[in-house]
Amino acid sequence: MIFASTRRRSPGASSSAACAAAALTSLALSCGSGSNGAPSILGSTLDAGVTADAGTMRFDAPEILEASPASTVSINLDADVTGAISLSLDGDYGDASLADASVIATAGVAAVVVRTPSMATTFGIHARSASGATADLAVDVSAAGYTSVGIHPTYSGVRTVGPVVASAFINTTCALLTATPLNDAVINASGLPGSELTLDEVPAGANIAIYGRIGHYASGCIDAGVLATGKAQELDLPIYDLPMALSATNLVVTLTPVAAPGSPELAYWTSVMGEGRDAAIKAFFDREMNANETDEAALLDEMTAQVPIANQADFASQRTSLGWDATTATWLGAHLASLVMPASSLTAQVTAVLDAAIPNALGPIVFGLAQASNGTAQVSPSTVDGVPASAAGWLAPAAFAWTADAHDNVQLSGAFFVQASATLAAVAVTSSGSTDIPGTLAMATTAGGIDCTGLATSLTSGGDSYPGCSADCTAMLCSAALEAMWIRAGNASETDDQVTQVALVASGVAAVGDAAQPVSFAGNWVSQINTPMVGTGDLDGTVNAASK
Repeated sequence: MIFASTRRRSPGASSSAACAAAALTSLALSCGSGSNGAPSILGSTLDAGVTADAGTMRFDAPEILEASPASTVSINLDADVTGAISLSLDGDYGDASLADASVIATAGVAAVVVRTPSMATTFGIHARSASGATADLAVDVSAAGYTSVGIHPTYSGVRTVGPVVASAFINTTCALLTATPLNDAVINASGLPGSELTLDEVPAGANIAIYGRIGHYASGCIDAGVLATGKAQELDLPIYDLPMALSATNLVVTLTPVAAPGSPELAYWTSVMGEGRDAAIKAFFDREMNANETDEAALLDEMTAQVPIANQADFASQRTSLGWDATTATWLGAHLASLVMPASSLTAQVTAVLDAAIPNALGPIVFGLAQASNGTAQVSPSTVDGVPASAAGWLAPAAFAWTADAHDNVQLSGAFFVQASATLAAVAVTSSGSTDIPGTLAMATTAGGIDCTGLATSLTSGGDSYPGCSADCTAMLCSAALEAMWIRAGNASETDDQVTQVALVASGVAAVGDAAQPVSFAGNWVSQINTPMVGTGDLDGTVNAASK
C-alpha cells in the first residue's frame, strides 16, 4: 500500500533547489520533505522558516534536514537582525555539537555549523537574536537511510474522541518512554482514530518506538524495532484512556436532597431538625441552669450581662426596686401579640421562628472538592440552602475517599458533622432578610423587629437603667442581649454534644479535561444519618459537580 504523504515543503523552494543548497555544505545531505505542521522536540517549536513565529530569521533548509552521522554540516540562517545570534541544540542530540555558541549575520546571512551525532536520532537547532527573533530547524540523522511507517490508530475508551498525534521516537523503547512525561517528537502526524497516518523520514537501522496520544488523557505505544530502509511499514496503534488524574481535582459539588412530602426520609430529617430546635430554645433562655426561669427573667438576666461589670449592681438594684420583671412581662405580652405572626410569649415566638426554618433546612449542600491524593480529597463545605456552611454548622473535619475506575465512574464517600441548632438559626436569619436578631425574631422586617426601644422606654420611664445609661443605651442592652441569646441557641447542639453525623456515598460518571483531570460528574448520593436523640435514618438525592 502506498501512503499519502502528510508532509509539506517550504514555499518557494523545490526539492531539487534544496538539494542544490545542500551541496554547498561540508558533506552532502539527503533531502526530504518537511513535517506536517511545526513539530516539536521536548517542547521546543521547530521552524524551518515557514511560520510567523520565526520573526525575521529563518533557516535556509527543508523543514526536516536529513544528515549522516558524525558529519559536519553548514546551514545558512537568513537573519534580518543586528548583533549576536545565540545558538543551542534541543532534544536527543547525543554527542552533536555546534561550532559556535553564537554567530553574527553578514549581509543578512549567518552560517551555522553543526557536527551531527554519531548515532541515528532527531534533534533541533534553535537560534535566538538579541531582539527576541527566533528560528528552529529539525535535523534527522541516519546512516542507513530512511523509511515510512503507516500508523492505524484505534481508540476504545469512554472519553471524547479527538485527533491522535503519533510520534516516532528514536533509539528508545515504550518502556523507557512511559517513565517520563512526553512531548511530540520531530517526526509526527495526526488524524482521527480509524484513519491512516504516515510517518515519513523515520531513520532506518535504529530502534523505533511509536507513541500516540489523544490530548493528554489517552495514549498508547508500540515498539516498532529496527526498520529497514525504504520499506513502508504498517502498524496498529491502540490508544487507551489514562488513569483519571484525581490529584488535579478542583470541583464544586452540589448535593440536592430528594425527600418527597410524607416520605420517611423527610419525616426523619424533620425530627433531626426538631431535636436542634428544642436544644436551641433551651439554650436561648439558658434553661439548662434554671429550667423554670421565665421569659422576662431570662431577657433581663442577659441584659444585665451586657452591662459593664462596674454598673451591674446598679442595674440589678433598679430591676428590683422598679419591678422590671413584671414590666417586661406585661410589655412582651402586648408587643408580641401585635407582630405580623402574633405570639403569646417570647418562648412561643422563638419556637415559631425556628419551626418556620425547618422546611428550609433541607436544601442543596454545596462544597469544594480539591487536593486529592492517595485516594482521598479535601472537602470544604460552602453553603447549605444558600446559607454559609460555617454559620449553618456543617463541618467536614476529615478527608473523604475519592476514587475512579477504568470507565470514569467516580465515587466520593465521607462524613459531614452537622449542628442542627446552628442550621436552624442560620436559615432563620437568612429567611427573615433582617440584618439583626430582633428583626429575625419578628420574622418580618416590614413589621420592625422586637421593639427594644419600646421596652427600654417602659423600663426607664425617662430615667437611666444605671447611671449614664438612658433609654437609648438601655435599648442597645436589649438588642445585645437578644443577639447573645441567639448565638447561644445556635451553638446548642455542639454544647450539648448533639452533633449529627451524615455519612454519605456519592457516585456518578465523570468527564475529564485534556490532562485527564475530572472536570464534572453527575449521579446520585445516599447517606446514613445518626443523631444522639433521634437515632439513625436515611437521606439521598442527586449529585452534580463542575470545575471551579
